[in-house]
Amino acid sequence: MDRNVTPKLSLTRLPRDILLCIVDAILEKNYDHPVKWSWDPDEEPEPRFNPLQTFRDALSLAATCKTFYTDLTGGIYCKDVQHNGSAALLRSAITGNVAGIVRSLDAGADIHIGDATQGVVCKSTRERSATGRVKKIPNRTWHPWDMSDQVTALHWAAYYGHSDVVTLLLERGADIDRRVRLDSRPRIATIYFHDPEPATYLYPANFCCDLVKRNISSGGAFLQSVDKAVAIWTLEHGASPLYFAIKGGDLATSRLLIEKGASLDTHLGTRVHALHQAVASCDVNLVEFLLSINQVANRINTIQDGRRGSALHCLNYDDEEDWHANCQMINLLVSHGCRLDILDNYNNMPVDEAAHDLCSTAVAELIRHGSHLPRFFPSYRPIPEEISIAIGEVLARGLTIPERNLNTLISSEIRGGWWMYPHFYKLVHRTNSIPVSLSGLTLFQWILYWQARPFAYTVLPGQESMLQALAII
Repeated sequence: MDRNVTPKLSLTRLPRDILLCIVDAILEKNYDHPVKWSWDPDEEPEPRFNPLQTFRDALSLAATCKTFYTDLTGGIYCKDVQHNGSAALLRSAITGNVAGIVRSLDAGADIHIGDATQGVVCKSTRERSATGRVKKIPNRTWHPWDMSDQVTALHWAAYYGHSDVVTLLLERGADIDRRVRLDSRPRIATIYFHDPEPATYLYPANFCCDLVKRNISSGGAFLQSVDKAVAIWTLEHGASPLYFAIKGGDLATSRLLIEKGASLDTHLGTRVHALHQAVASCDVNLVEFLLSINQVANRINTIQDGRRGSALHCLNYDDEEDWHANCQMINLLVSHGCRLDILDNYNNMPVDEAAHDLCSTAVAELIRHGSHLPRFFPSYRPIPEEISIAIGEVLARGLTIPERNLNTLISSEIRGGWWMYPHFYKLVHRTNSIPVSLSGLTLFQWILYWQARPFAYTVLPGQESMLQALAII
C-alpha cells in the first residue's frame, strides 16, 4: 500500500468528542422555529418541521454501526430527558418499546412525567383570488398541545394494552394509582369565527368515555352555585391507569393492574368504578372477573357513580349491536344481587334509562327479572311488542308487576344537589370525609357556603328566586 495515499474520510474514524458535537448540532436544529406552523395539505401532506424529528435523526445516526450505538445512544437519551420532555419514554410507552423505556429511565427520565409532546391540528379554509375567481384553499395549522396533566407513560401503556411495559414501569416505581385529568371536550371540535368558513380542531386523543362525560355534565348542572368552568375542571380529575386499561379494552392489562392492587375506583371526580366502566363498555368478561372479587360482589348495590347510578344504570344503548350483550349483562348483574329499583339523582331506575334510550329489548329483559314498568313511554307510539310480551310472561308465571309510588319522589335538583355538594367539597379539599360542622348542611346552606368563596361561586340568571324557595326547605 502506498504510504502517501490519504485514507478515505469516515465518520467512524472521528474522535468520540467530535461525534458528540455532531449529535448536539443535530438536536439543536430548529430550536428557534416558531411553536406553530402552517402548510397546504394539497402540496405538503406532512409538516415541514417536527419537534421530535431531530431526535429520530440522531438515533438513526447512532444505529448505523455498533460503535456509534455504544458511544452516542446514552447521550441522546440524556439530551431527550434534559431538553425534550422525555419524549422517548412517552413514545416508547405508546409503541410498546421496552428497550426504549429502559434507556430513557436509565438516562434519568421522571417516570411520572406528563406528556407534552402531542399536537393539535387545526383544519381551515382560506380564500384566494386567482384568474378572476375566488379559490378556496385548505390550510392546516399545527399547535403544540400540553397533556402533562392528562397522561403519563403508565397511562399510555395501559391504554394500548402493553402489559409488559406496564409491568416494567410498575417494577421501576410507577404509581399504580397515579391520577390524571380527563379532558371532557370532544376530540374533534368545530368553531365558527367571524369568517364564513369554520375551523376544525383535531385533538391528539380523547380518553373521556361517555359515562364520565355524562357524570361531569350532570355534576356541573347540580353544582348550580359553582362557576361552571371550576366545577367541570374539578370533576374531570381523578382517572387512574386502570381507567385507561378498561377504556383501551384490553382485558389482560386490566386484570394485571387489578391483581397488582390497583384501586377499583377508576375516576374519582365522577365516582366511576371499574364495574361501571366495564358495564358501559359491554365487556362481559371483565364484569365476570370483577364480580368474582368479594369487595365488588358484596357491595354491588352501594357502588354508585356521581349520578347515584348503579351498574345497571350504566348500560350503553347507543349501539344496537350491543343490545344482546346488554341482556347478558342484566342477567349477570341480577344473578349477583343487583337491585332493579335503585333511583339515581334524576329519580330514574335502570328500566327508565332503557326506555329513555328506546331500547325495548333491555326494558323487556329488566321486566322479566322483576323490574317496575318505566315511568314514561313515548306518547306518540303504543307499547312495543317486546315489552308487551315480557309483561305477559311475568303475569303468566303468577307474578305481578311492582307499582311505583311517584308521590314520594324528591326533586332531582334537590336530590342531586344534596349528593354533589358534599362530594365536590371532598374533591376541592382532597379529603375523604366532611367536617362535623358541615355534615348536616341543607342544600341552601351549601349554596351559601360556596357563595362565601368567590373563586368558585357564581349567581346564575334567575337564581335569586330559587334561593328564596330553597331557604324555606
